[in-house]
Amino acid sequence: MGAGLLAFFIALFASVMLVVPVRALALRVGMVDLPGPRKVHLKPIPLLGGLAMYAAVVIAVLFAFQGPARAQVGGILIGSVPWDKSSVGLPVKDLGAWSAYVSCSGP
Repeated sequence: MGAGLLAFFIALFASVMLVVPVRALALRVGMVDLPGPRKVHLKPIPLLGGLAMYAAVVIAVLFAFQGPARAQVGGILIGSVPWDKSSVGLPVKDLGAWSAYVSCSGP
C-alpha cells in the first residue's frame, strides 16, 4: 500500500511538472490537432499530453518500486512503448496482422 501511494504522488508531481514542457515541444514540432469545419476547438491543440503522463508513470515506477515489483511493472511499461509510439503519430511498420489494430488504436 505504501509503495503504491508513493508512486501515485510521484506520478502526480511528475505529470504536473512535465505537461508544460511537453506542450511546448508539441507546439514547436507541429504535433497539434488543427481546427477545422468538423472540430469544436478554435486554436491548435497539442497532442503529446499522453507522452508526459507516460513519462511520469515511468519515473514513479523507477523511484517507488524495488526488486521484482519494479521488474514486473517495468516489463509492462516496456511492452507498451510500441502502442504509445503509434499513438503520437510515429510510423509503425511491418507488424503484419497487427498493423490494422495499431492503426485503429491511435488518436
